[in-house]
This record gives sequence, C-alpha cells and structure tokens, in this order.
Amino acid sequence: MVAVFAAIVLVARRLRLFALLRKGFANPAANLGRALRGLCVALAIIAIFIALEILMGAAGHARIAHAARLLPKYALSAVVIAILEEGFFRAFLFG
Repeated sequence: MVAVFAAIVLVARRLRLFALLRKGFANPAANLGRALRGLCVALAIIAIFIALEILMGAAGHARIAHAARLLPKYALSAVVIAILEEGFFRAFLFG
C-alpha cells in the first residue's frame, strides 16, 4: 500500500489526482443516508459477533473491558480508512 501510495503521489499531476478528488468529494451529503445505513449494519454485525463470543464463553470480563478501551482507537481508524478508500475508488478509479 505504501508503494502504491508513493507511485500515485509521484504521478499525481499527470493523473489529475487533485481535480478528481475534488470532483469525487464535491457533494458528500448526497449519499449520507447510505453511509449511515452501512455504519448501522456494520455495528449490528459487530454486536452479533460480540454476543456470540459471550454466549460461547470465549470472552471474560477483562477481555471485554480491554476491547471496550480500544474501541475508540479502532473506530477512528475505520473512519479514516473508509474515507481514504472512498477517495481512491469513487474519485480516482471511477473518475
């Protein structure tokens, strides 16, 4: 991923990368409903997996507490990754 990123940055001007990104992110509110639905589905699936883990006895209280402490860090990472992927696929590849 680092090599691909470096290659894209090196030829960004010839690819018109910034113009494509501006166009791809020009109207972010247009798909806000879909984004929120996707987030809700992802959270529901995570909750199901956690419930299954608890029901099967694989998760102790200490493990659940540790996972809860790490949740904000992972949630922030997930949002940043989603924005980067959206920029790459929607604005760059489909542009």
